[in-house]
Amino acid sequence: DQTLHDARKADKRLRYVIEVAAPVVGKPARRLGRQAKKLQDLLGEYQEAVVTRPLVQELGSAASASGHPTSTYYLVDALEQVRTDHVLEKLPRRLSRLYDEAAWLPNTTALQYDPGTSWTGSGN
Repeated sequence: DQTLHDARKADKRLRYVIEVAAPVVGKPARRLGRQAKKLQDLLGEYQEAVVTRPLVQELGSAASASGHPTSTYYLVDALEQVRTDHVLEKLPRRLSRLYDEAAWLPNTTALQYDPGTSWTGSGN
């Protein structure tokens, strides 16, 4: 989770640099900026779900301890899990598109995402 959050912050820095470079570089920078924005949005969805799930679980436990219904908490938790799974499924393709748009930059091949890497572990 922390690695993906750090990636989101790095992507945000890339977007800021691209915003400055776009007037000079032109269309390639604007296209890269759009892909960086899409990646940042996707990683933001993941981060929101990761932060929300423990809170919902805590609220559900408190509701249960007080004798209140908990089905809504379980439903929200399940929906947030689906959201994280969806993000992890889309992430390799989104990264690939970002790298494709960054091909004009020097040394981007060293930064390429390895598709053999798993993004499904909870430690990501």
